[in-house]
Amino acid sequence: MTKLKRIAGIETTTFCNRQCIWCANRLLRTRDMEQDIFDQSLEVLGMFSPDVIAMNGCGEPFMDPDIVDRVDSVARLGYSPVIYTNGDFADEFILEDLKSAGLKKIFFSQHNDINEKIELAKRCGLDADMAYSPAVGGRTHTWAGQISTENTLVNKCSPLEKGWGYINVDGYVCQCCIDYDAKYPLGHVSFKERLVDIKCYEIPLCESCTGSP
Repeated sequence: MTKLKRIAGIETTTFCNRQCIWCANRLLRTRDMEQDIFDQSLEVLGMFSPDVIAMNGCGEPFMDPDIVDRVDSVARLGYSPVIYTNGDFADEFILEDLKSAGLKKIFFSQHNDINEKIELAKRCGLDADMAYSPAVGGRTHTWAGQISTENTLVNKCSPLEKGWGYINVDGYVCQCCIDYDAKYPLGHVSFKERLVDIKCYEIPLCESCTGSP
């Protein structure tokens, strides 16, 4: 049986250039993660024992003006950073910078020229692939019943299975990005001494969650 990778996410921005009806981003106040919160987040990452660090949440990571430096910071700690992006701002310059900073893989959910973006990223030396999203695969979820949209997922996975963790733009430590507004946080990075043992457990959102592919 293949061991599932443990994924921890850091949402460094909630700014996005799109307003997709299936995404929670349109419900959020837009802001970038403050640098001190990011620095404290780096200290908390090890508590998730992650294999991969996803450098995004509900925002478009390429809209974070410090994304290259932040990828570099995560990579220097020995983690494998990845990015999920709509690809609108992906050009050879930033892709090469991200590669040099230590980015391992990039996933595109572009609505139109996704194949061209994937090939461009590969030419820049990155491992690139298509993200599962309604834009390219027709699959979506209801964000644990928090967004009114028809669910089209047929497979269910859960943070309770995969051991996902998520630090939102304000520094709240959550079980996964489905809790986009940190309704049920495990704590805050400013009080890392209280985050003694991070474990996933059932919360009210789990009852309505269909997971993600």
